[in-house]
Amino acid sequence: MEQKSMTALVSTFSRAYHSENNDVKIFNDSVAKLLLSEQEYKEITEQYFAEYNRANPQHIMSAFDNVNYCLAIKKLF
Repeated sequence: MEQKSMTALVSTFSRAYHSENNDVKIFNDSVAKLLLSEQEYKEITEQYFAEYNRANPQHIMSAFDNVNYCLAIKKLF
């Protein structure tokens, strides 16, 4: 099987995650998540938040927390 580009996978993940979880859309790519397998999306999500938490130990966040944060901000405006 041909190896996939990590740059392409992470870029696609970023577009999919943004499209699903942010109300203010810079670019609403509603097709991006369809380009990733469920396993790829899950693994990149886990890696993204693991790296975020390693870099920001004072503000640990999960994907679930991030979605709740976005919803809370939406209610403020």
